Amino acid sequence: MGTSDTPAADYARLGTPRGRRILRSTAAAVLITLGVVLAPVALTATTAQTILRDSDRFVETFAPLAENPAVQREVTAQVATAIDDAIDTPTLARELIGGLQTLDMPAVVSGRLALLEAPLAAGMQSLVHDVVERFVSSPAFAETWRGALRVAHTGINATIAGADGAVLVVDGPTVAVDLAPIITAVRGELVDRGITLASAIPEGVGPQIAVAEVEGLTQVRMIIVGLDIANAWLPVLFAVLLVAGILLAMSWRRAIFGTGVALLAIGLVLGAGLGIGRMFATGVAAISADAVGALFDAAAHQVSAGVAALTTLGALMALAAWWAGPSRPARALRVGITDTAARLPLPASFRPIGAAVRGASPVLAGVAVAAMAVVLTLVRPFTPELVLTTGAVALLLLVVAVVLRAQKGPEAAATPVPVP
Repeated sequence: MGTSDTPAADYARLGTPRGRRILRSTAAAVLITLGVVLAPVALTATTAQTILRDSDRFVETFAPLAENPAVQREVTAQVATAIDDAIDTPTLARELIGGLQTLDMPAVVSGRLALLEAPLAAGMQSLVHDVVERFVSSPAFAETWRGALRVAHTGINATIAGADGAVLVVDGPTVAVDLAPIITAVRGELVDRGITLASAIPEGVGPQIAVAEVEGLTQVRMIIVGLDIANAWLPVLFAVLLVAGILLAMSWRRAIFGTGVALLAIGLVLGAGLGIGRMFATGVAAISADAVGALFDAAAHQVSAGVAALTTLGALMALAAWWAGPSRPARALRVGITDTAARLPLPASFRPIGAAVRGASPVLAGVAVAAMAVVLTLVRPFTPELVLTTGAVALLLLVVAVVLRAQKGPEAAATPVPVP
């Protein structure tokens, strides 16, 4: 066959039997589809495993909740109720009034003292609530909250390992975090303010905030082991499936474009799914909807960032495939960039480098893509900033390669660059 301006991939198609072309295209489509479907699973598994295994990440995820008004209100209500139950203010008020009634006083006064029992109990409850509210709104609460989170995370891992920990199992299969450290801090605050009756609060008493429902520790341990395996292999499998599917495709450019669009679409679907999940969680929770929403947002923050990163990656892949495509705007853009690079006043000593770059373009492109895949697969957390930074580095390398390729003389510049 004579020389032609037809891209190299077109020659490959013409020289390949139809059945083999169909087989390659089908296999490529299956691999890419599996990779795209695996993306949300890998994203969720790696995020959950990181939060459950990394104490610092766990604390960083939930520590900002200490400044959330809805969470502060929920903690205030639960802690104040627990303190009130521990002190038993109605009984305390009744005993106080009863003690006064034993004093030598007119019967009418003694009878009217009973009317003060309910207001006295309500006043003590209001006082406790105000002190708790002030403490929860103070910087000291944020430190106490961080400490409780760290203890809770240590307890989670201890429970998974079969040791004693700080995770409490209450009401059957409900796993909850103990708020006793906060009550201890508030008790000290009450005593310091002269409310000595707070010393009657027993050590270690406190409500629990439910964080999960499990059927048993055996199931939890199996899930954690599964997350460990998923965190190690699913991102790698995701990258391998996509790269293998793209390399196997008859047209790399079209495969990259299709993969990018698919990742963009699945990212948008996942984003919508998170919104629906938040609505469902706030609708069935036992505590206030605002507090549940804040908890959900904190827990899903890293997943949301990963979804945004996945969407960004898909958009960049689709854009790169369009830029390398045969459309008139894309061709005009490439020609303009190449012409501009050719006019740069670089020394003649760069021409041998340009020739080497032209000769090794496929290898260099493959190495660059492989390096990007390794970075995006192994670096945690997977965020839009990571994707954009990796894309910016790739763009910089592309600009350098284009400039070097352009240092080759006008006769070589007229040769079109094949786009598979």
